[in-house]
Amino acid sequence: MVHIFAILDVLAKIIKKISVGSKIFDLCLFGDSSLYEDLSKVFAKKQIFKGIAFPTCISVNEVCGHNSPLEEDSIAIKEGDLVKIELGAHVDGFAAFAAHTIVVQSDAKAVVTGPKADVILAAYKAVQAALRVIKPGNFNNQVT
Repeated sequence: MVHIFAILDVLAKIIKKISVGSKIFDLCLFGDSSLYEDLSKVFAKKQIFKGIAFPTCISVNEVCGHNSPLEEDSIAIKEGDLVKIELGAHVDGFAAFAAHTIVVQSDAKAVVTGPKADVILAAYKAVQAALRVIKPGNFNNQVT
């Protein structure tokens, strides 16, 4: 359970680092190195196997997910991009994952509207509907 806090801390660091002009490769590298650093502080007195369970992925706009590009394939984030962040870690084989979606804007107080707001709201409502179906006795295909 402690490693979920490390993941959420790294997620918050990545969100703060995302801005117009940020390279996806650099953000992914930052996320992974920050995760290793934070995990090194968890259960430091005991020799426990721990590390990345899912590499930091930054997917922009139409890229659905799981984008962790090589440096030569990396692109820069632009104003108004819809950015999805995913990462995961494990401690002693117990994995935890986190994800977050933001719209990159120079004006932090600006309200997101239009199709991007619609897509974020639709994803939120889909997750809420799926969570209501997750209960003892139900199967995975009932949720999906």
